[in-house]
Amino acid sequence: MWKPGVIERLPPPPATDKEFVLVAKERLSGLVGSDIQLVTENGKRFQGEVVRVSADTVVLSIAVARGKAELSVPLKGIREVRLRTRSGVSP
Repeated sequence: MWKPGVIERLPPPPATDKEFVLVAKERLSGLVGSDIQLVTENGKRFQGEVVRVSADTVVLSIAVARGKAELSVPLKGIREVRLRTRSGVSP
């Protein structure tokens, strides 16, 4: 119900997938230093900066409660690789 003199603000919109573009898993080695989101075969999402890529894993630097941590994700378990666009607009 509207009340005079009261301004109710809507919460900010959630991040959308428009901030990311799909890239081929084979391109991961060229994305070192890039901010990406990985979607695994079981639907889990991990977002972080690509630190390194080996023949069978990708290592991400992810934000945690007190800083950053490195997370290794097996390449065979990755369903999608999404590259963050700079302004949320596809390149």
